[in-house]
Amino acid sequence: MTKTAEHVDRETILKAIAGEFQQMMQWSGHSEWLHHVPFHRARAEALIELLEASDCGSHGGFDAGQPRAVDLFDRWDWLVKKSHPFPGNYEWSRCVTYKDIRDWFLGFPMRQGPAGVTP
Repeated sequence: MTKTAEHVDRETILKAIAGEFQQMMQWSGHSEWLHHVPFHRARAEALIELLEASDCGSHGGFDAGQPRAVDLFDRWDWLVKKSHPFPGNYEWSRCVTYKDIRDWFLGFPMRQGPAGVTP
């Protein structure tokens, strides 16, 4: 994302969120770098809240018709599917696919991340 841009489109923000998830996935596998996960989680959450506020005026997963969100993936998934009915067919980045992200989040018991870090 360009910091000087006056307008950043929705696709750029959705891809930036996928990039933050990719960083969470990368660092969560290494105990010595695990401290990076909360940083990228916070960035992803801030971007998700930006899109949620833009869509419905609030954040936290309260858009009309949206099932109550459990975690960041559910909230991101809702935002993605508003633009891409088949998100698995969309290239989110060179390093991560929709399926990679979904499977990583679903791989945690009760959606709890490594070392108590909620993804």
